[in-house]
Amino acid sequence: MLEKTRYFKVACRYFSYLSLFDARDVAEIMQKLGFKPVAKLPPPEFGERIGMAGYIAEIDRNLIYVDTDKQVFRVVSFDFVDIPNSLNTLKLIVNEVNARYNVLPDFYELAWELTIETDKNVLEIFQKQSQKISLLNDINSELVLNFALFGIRLFSGTPNSPKWFDIRIEPNLSRNGMGYHIGVIYRDKDWSEFSEQVMKTPDIIKKLIEHIENV
Repeated sequence: MLEKTRYFKVACRYFSYLSLFDARDVAEIMQKLGFKPVAKLPPPEFGERIGMAGYIAEIDRNLIYVDTDKQVFRVVSFDFVDIPNSLNTLKLIVNEVNARYNVLPDFYELAWELTIETDKNVLEIFQKQSQKISLLNDINSELVLNFALFGIRLFSGTPNSPKWFDIRIEPNLSRNGMGYHIGVIYRDKDWSEFSEQVMKTPDIIKKLIEHIENV
């Protein structure tokens, strides 16, 4: 199976009424870490704070996104994944931001969208799996229809909270169902748990696909 990443994002979100991030401070942090700047900022004026929402730096094919008002720092990669590198880059940023502003992240977040190509017809696989679901069989019998699963979506935790895991696996219609379209959102307040779970995510996807194809 051929895996293609559309985007891979790991981020930290702060929530502080006292610390309003200034884009110039963030640029200094990026420079201190040895990241290459990708945004030009206006010269400082006395008492003025500069906000921004956009890419501010890059390192090792990773783009660094910052939203100073929403207090978000994000490490973004397109078309490839290097999970240890992305996590290490985010941790470097977090350590510098924490030291400069004396704040801690409210939570960390993974957002990953990818496709997996296969020689199997995933639409047919989900149709076969649908026959095992009594609720779906009852619905089809009552409505005289032939509904089937169009993928699965699993979750753990509470939506819109710092503790959340959401994974969606569907047929990839751009390849006529000959592959998977996968989306993952994962949040956690604890860095150790977050980084460990992010490292495990590829295996989780692999295991889920194995179960889906066990028809």
